[in-house]
Amino acid sequence: MYRFDQVTVCLDSREVWVDGDPHRLSTRAFDILELLIHADGGLVTKHDIMRVVWPHTVVGDNNIQVHISALRKLLGGKQGWIKTCAGRGYRLVRPAAEPSPQRSGRIHTFVPATPAWRGQPSLSGREEAIADIRALLAEGAVVTLAGPGGIGKTAVACEISRYAVSDLDVEAYFVDLAAHCPTVSVMQATAWALGAAGPARLEEILRAVGERKVMLIFDSCEHVIGELAVLCLSIRARKPNVAVLATSREPLCIPDERIYRVPALNVPAPDASNAEILMAGAVQMFLRTGEAMGSAFPLDSTTLHRIAALCRRLDGIPLALELAASRAASIGIDAVLSDADDLLLSIRNRLRYVTRRHSTLEASIDWSYQLLDEAERIVLSRLARLDGWFELASACELAACESFDIKAVRDSIAGLVSKSMIMTRGGTASEAWSLLGMVRAFMLRYAARIDAGESLESASAAAEPILAHARSAQPMRSHTNAPAL
Repeated sequence: MYRFDQVTVCLDSREVWVDGDPHRLSTRAFDILELLIHADGGLVTKHDIMRVVWPHTVVGDNNIQVHISALRKLLGGKQGWIKTCAGRGYRLVRPAAEPSPQRSGRIHTFVPATPAWRGQPSLSGREEAIADIRALLAEGAVVTLAGPGGIGKTAVACEISRYAVSDLDVEAYFVDLAAHCPTVSVMQATAWALGAAGPARLEEILRAVGERKVMLIFDSCEHVIGELAVLCLSIRARKPNVAVLATSREPLCIPDERIYRVPALNVPAPDASNAEILMAGAVQMFLRTGEAMGSAFPLDSTTLHRIAALCRRLDGIPLALELAASRAASIGIDAVLSDADDLLLSIRNRLRYVTRRHSTLEASIDWSYQLLDEAERIVLSRLARLDGWFELASACELAACESFDIKAVRDSIAGLVSKSMIMTRGGTASEAWSLLGMVRAFMLRYAARIDAGESLESASAAAEPILAHARSAQPMRSHTNAPAL
């Protein structure tokens, strides 16, 4: 979602609202608007517009001007958001003389409220999560939605922001840290989102907040987690009227933080009936994605059970389901179901302007992998040999080696759980851990390619000695997996 004063734009559904009411915009004009938004204030040349909007047609400049005029009328007129660079093209930038925006009941943002590949998906199957997060917001002013990549943290955060605006009477500001950091500082990205004047300093941010009830939504924080933690502590110390909602693959680890681990969508059991399969959140997302791709899957018993099997294989992860459903819409469910795990990892996102870390499952996992320290990478590579749920004792026995004792393994497992690379389930009597299926497939593929003398495109050079170290440690001993929970 993008907000420009009274105008809200959703790129995923290609919808525009003005003061909450739907606004009709031509297909060509929307294509140009999408180009301007993704340029993020940069120049969009006439050649860029011709190449994307009229790829197989020769048209004159007046065609562009007609649609630019419509967009300019929508976004504030001649003194509005669209600026003409004479003879070159156009930019989408905040009006220089823009008056103070209306503050009540609005979600403000000039950076994307969700990544370009998601927009505002249906949140069916997330009702319990939404209720739990609302309760956490009532307990504390800093809530972190944690979980692995593609689990749907941002979509849930967007829903919570709408609740905060409508029910708690606060103003919500989105800060997309993946889009801006580390190119700019966390403080700079926050200042831009708040519309703070002057240089990006804490005092300017505090002045922009004032005494209003504000919620700052920091999206995709894991790569700048330390910098963000310091900023949140500084803001909260001076402005207790500011609430923080963060989405991250690991918590901020600051005082008074409430952590909610966003779960995967529920998947049907192997013996589920057709009705039970259709009720599963993972299946519903798979079917919706297929419909959006122009391929409504049949709902006969055979097809439903194949979809259910694929959803279980993908652990109910929304990004994985969307990519698999888009592939199934093209080549069929059976073909996708028969793919090896490494092929599922490589399915490319068909949506335009997708972020790199959401371009494939492999890229999403690699984004997290690159944030691990050396010990965590070693332990993860060895634990990938364990299929299914396992006990801590089994993990320690497998991962320990001469230079890597049980304590170091335990510390690394704790770090991997915190960073959402290992999942945990159960209470004190039945506690168990596991790797998501695609994370395990990623690590096995990584090791196999390095064994074959290849280099994984997204891998860092440091990974090769780490995996070599992991393979040269103690050989795998027999172990017993924990029972399925």
